[in-house]
Formats: sequence, C-alpha cells, structure tokens
Amino acid sequence: MDPFSAIGFASNILSFVDFGWTLIREARAIYDSTSGITSSDKSVKAIAQDVHRLCVAIVASSPTGADELRELAEECQAVADDLLALMRKLTLPRDTPKRLKMYRSLVLASRRNLKKGELDAISARLQKLQLQLVMRMQWLLR
Repeated sequence: MDPFSAIGFASNILSFVDFGWTLIREARAIYDSTSGITSSDKSVKAIAQDVHRLCVAIVASSPTGADELRELAEECQAVADDLLALMRKLTLPRDTPKRLKMYRSLVLASRRNLKKGELDAISARLQKLQLQLVMRMQWLLR
C-alpha cells in the first residue's frame, strides 16, 4: 500500500470514529436529559416558543395600517411552528421505558444528525425574520 493510500485510509477511519463518538455523545446527552432533548436544542425550542407567543400577540394587537408588520409576524409565527414541529420529532418521549431509552436516544441522535441541515436552515430563517420584525417595529415606533 502506497503512503497516500494509507493516509487516506487512516483519515477515513478517524472520520468514522469522530462521527461515532459525536453520535454517542449526543445520544448520551439526550438520555441524561430530563426534557428528552439536548441542552442546545432546549434553548432553541425555548426561543422558538417565545417568538411564537410574541408573533401571536403582534398579529392580535397590531395597529391599523400596519399590514406589513402583521404579515411579517404571521410568517415568523409559521416558521416558529415549523421549527417547533421539527423539535417535537427530535424529542425523546417522557414515557419511554427505561430498557428502550438508550436505544431510542441513539436513534434520535442519528435522526438529529440527518436533520441538522434542515434544523439550521429553519433556525437561520427564523432569526432573519426576527431581525426584520424588530426593524419593522422600530420603524413604526419612529
């Protein structure tokens, strides 16, 4: 085996070990969590819930002539709903039997790894909408 092939093979092995270690670490975090999700996902979920509540309040009480604000709040609410729905799919149910908890934690960790791109995209979209919502509210207050 030539040296470059050996280096490539070793690199592939290290990538696989790193992927496995990350998956196990995330599964362990889900397993140990009381909420059934990792701590970073818990904070993302809390932010999404807060944004959802805020957008509902904005839609319900937006002043007349603030149609753009209402539309932006409705879109922000829909994106927050999408994020919360995805988070529900990535949450370990509280009624999971003890004997299945580690297995389901591992399945959820791998599912989360597969959905990471979608989760990041929805989070980024929500963040952009939040910023636009704040800018629109500042403009209305001015």
